[in-house]
Amino acid sequence: MATIEEVSRLKQQVLRLQSDADRAAGALQSEMVQLQEQFNCNTIEDAEVVLSDLVTKEARAKDAFDKALLAFNKKWGDVLR
Repeated sequence: MATIEEVSRLKQQVLRLQSDADRAAGALQSEMVQLQEQFNCNTIEDAEVVLSDLVTKEARAKDAFDKALLAFNKKWGDVLR
């Protein structure tokens, strides 16, 4: 049979875990609001699609930048050295 101390300890643990869960739920809600406001995403799945698109655009932009930098260096590299 559980003692009063054990019940009290378990009650405190349950309260702490409930508090942790409440904080996590609040953080999730805050992040979902931010996703909606910034990227018009209503679900995590929507956000994953947007993220994939952004990663693809970033890779294309990096490639374009690298090509432009190479062309710039070919044209002006001797002058700048």
